[in-house]
Amino acid sequence: MELTKFRVQNYKKIQDTGWIDVERLTVFVGKNESGKTALFRGLSKLKPTDGAKYDPIKEFPHGRYTDEFQKQDWPVASATYRLSEDEEEKLAAIGDFLSNTKSITATRYYSDKLKVSFDPEPSIEQVSRERWLETVAVIKKECDDSIAPDGRGENWKPHKDAISTFLTGQLSQIQQLAFILTAQHVESLRNTITSHMNEQWAKDLLQAAVDRVDEVLHLLQQQRKLEEANKGIVESIPYFLYFGNYEVLNSAIYLPEFIPHLDQKNQSAKTRVQSALFKYVGVDIKELSALGRHQSGQQPTENPAIRKQIDELDIKSLSQ
Repeated sequence: MELTKFRVQNYKKIQDTGWIDVERLTVFVGKNESGKTALFRGLSKLKPTDGAKYDPIKEFPHGRYTDEFQKQDWPVASATYRLSEDEEEKLAAIGDFLSNTKSITATRYYSDKLKVSFDPEPSIEQVSRERWLETVAVIKKECDDSIAPDGRGENWKPHKDAISTFLTGQLSQIQQLAFILTAQHVESLRNTITSHMNEQWAKDLLQAAVDRVDEVLHLLQQQRKLEEANKGIVESIPYFLYFGNYEVLNSAIYLPEFIPHLDQKNQSAKTRVQSALFKYVGVDIKELSALGRHQSGQQPTENPAIRKQIDELDIKSLSQ
């Protein structure tokens, strides 16, 4: 996943930067107090390594806070990422509606909500409570109006009454304010209907109802798959490492003293930054430290295995 452009808005003195394209190396130059720090601190909280969240009291534009902040959940940082081939394949495996996805855009809001959109945006119809209410009402009317074939009236009546009673309960439940539609509601209705389809004539009477239920169930399954894809993308979005103090970068690091800090729960800013730089160049710190353990009297470079590891580290470092 590769960052291709970003945008910061509603953050300190920044109203809206518009979309800023990002190349392999992008440099920002400006005078002191011109907003560089605000720009990158705002962007870094999209997914920060330090877990920092937006503080509207301190970071929402002061001149707008009183009149505007409570009106909506304001977006702050947005970033668009180009997906790798492997990531594209993983999305396509979740559902055909994601098979053409080439990039995603993530936006973090002041509420800390992270919204992800796909490009192209998958065309999935959302199943609202109103849609489900209408579907159940139509099925109930069709059931109540149904007429069994000649000679089957007495056999059909108890089935018809049972289904109608269940549907009446469903309609009452859906109309409650706290009702939230789930796949379990739809599957429960489907199972109730199919339990009365013991003979072919009954199947013929109820098949239209099953088809209506299956259509809603299919849409809910697509929504679930989209939520699954969304969750996977959120986990895959790269972290932003922000630091504004160059003193956290030591000119030399003594590994035996540095490594114990890696296992601490609350790492210092210096430890986070330095370990992140090792990860960036693909170097395992503990593996690097182990290169110093060789036979007494033997230079590290005289050991073929160590020599190979050193050469690999050189290649990794030069490739970044």
